[in-house]
Amino acid sequence: MKYSNITVLSIIAIWGILLAQPVRFEEKLEAENATLADGMEIKTDQNASGNRYIHMPEKHGSAKFTLHVETAGRYFIYISYRAPDGDKAQHLLVNGKEYAPEIGFPMSRGWNEIRHAAGMKAGLNTIELTASWGDMDVDFLSVKGPVKEPAETTPARNTHYLNSDLDLSFELDQNHNSFIEMTYKGGPVPFRSEPVWFKEDALRLHIPVSWLNSLKPGTAELSINFDNGPVVFNIDVEKTLPETDWTIVSLDVRHGTAVFMMLPTGKTLLIDTGTAEMCSERVLPFLEQHDMKLDNLWITHHHPDHDGGVPLLTETFPDLTVKDNHNFHTGDRFLFEGIDVLILNSYENGNDKAGENSRSLSFRMAYNGFVYTHGGDIYGENQAEILNRYRQAGQEDLLKTDVYHANHHFHGSVDVDYLKAISPSIFIVSGEEHIYGRGAYTTLVQQNLLPWLKENNPEYMEDLLQFEVGNVVLRVKSKEHWYYETYMDLNQKIPM
Repeated sequence: MKYSNITVLSIIAIWGILLAQPVRFEEKLEAENATLADGMEIKTDQNASGNRYIHMPEKHGSAKFTLHVETAGRYFIYISYRAPDGDKAQHLLVNGKEYAPEIGFPMSRGWNEIRHAAGMKAGLNTIELTASWGDMDVDFLSVKGPVKEPAETTPARNTHYLNSDLDLSFELDQNHNSFIEMTYKGGPVPFRSEPVWFKEDALRLHIPVSWLNSLKPGTAELSINFDNGPVVFNIDVEKTLPETDWTIVSLDVRHGTAVFMMLPTGKTLLIDTGTAEMCSERVLPFLEQHDMKLDNLWITHHHPDHDGGVPLLTETFPDLTVKDNHNFHTGDRFLFEGIDVLILNSYENGNDKAGENSRSLSFRMAYNGFVYTHGGDIYGENQAEILNRYRQAGQEDLLKTDVYHANHHFHGSVDVDYLKAISPSIFIVSGEEHIYGRGAYTTLVQQNLLPWLKENNPEYMEDLLQFEVGNVVLRVKSKEHWYYETYMDLNQKIPM
């Protein structure tokens, strides 16, 4: 898939902008009026709505709200909360059902607000907030809607190589729009579908390779038709692989990291191994299937989801050169197999109180103007320190990147100012479905950062969650010529 500086606007298609409609329903539900159970307490605070709020104890507590809506559809649920002791995650059930494994609440010492979208039925509805982590305060819920949002695909587009034996898969977030059919040049496109278990209204669609191989080279514009308009999904159909010098494969290893690189000199590098289980089940089979010898291994830090496979890999590749966050120093800049590497964070930046994640290796890699930045598991505090360091030196532009491999799987803390400053075209997130229960992603990234990038960075494309798209492949020639693709089927050979 080829992108240049001016083709990006076609990526975020899908009707262009939010289909805004007047809010016809709005109701505020005071938390103290909910049906409370399992240790929930009503307390007073002059800064709370009605001067009262409820406290959810650690790991238990439940508050059940009821409301009546006239029109079925998608509604926004705003939750006013306070979490002074750190990020929290709780369960939210609408009419008795929970789709996301949890919902996240970023740390906040004062009253703050998160937003969650859910379907409501006409008539009586229930909203239940129950403790997972607990240990936070709730002031009120506000329900607004129905709202109309465009359907979206993940990834935004993809690539098919003719005579490949791979089906093409993508996720379709319907957002309570009525899906009718998928067509190409007016004719039906065959596909099979399955529900996405962790989302209320999403499908995973699979287009068979037999149909894909009937296409001609070029861009195939598929129309995903809804009752209120189409969504366009483009497939770039290629005869052969593009000519590239640097290939990056971020492997889907669930909540962990393993990034394989074929470097310009022909040498190979693996950044982290995933867990021991994932290394055995996914990393090593990938290397064997693609007949890849591993030359170098960099370990960003010593947690099992990053270094669990080291014994297996060193046994398999006895000549493997292994380095970790102790072997690099912050500020080091060097040429590695044709790649310009700059170390942004290393062991020396952390401390015992913040733990091993704060000591994680994070670095920038550049080739012919293209920049890949690896976040490791650094925290938002580390990101803020990096940004401050380069701002004071007048070198903030050095941090700008094309692709950012998300720090801490976007599962832990982030610094939004840093992410705005690096202003990537793509985020790669190697995590699990529980990311939808972490406020760092759902609130700070999804609701605060991504809208800003779409408005301020014309090169922004999308964020790729690997549990939704599978393996992510980057093919790099230069800043002007780089490509990305995703492969949901983890067992089949990727064109290399």
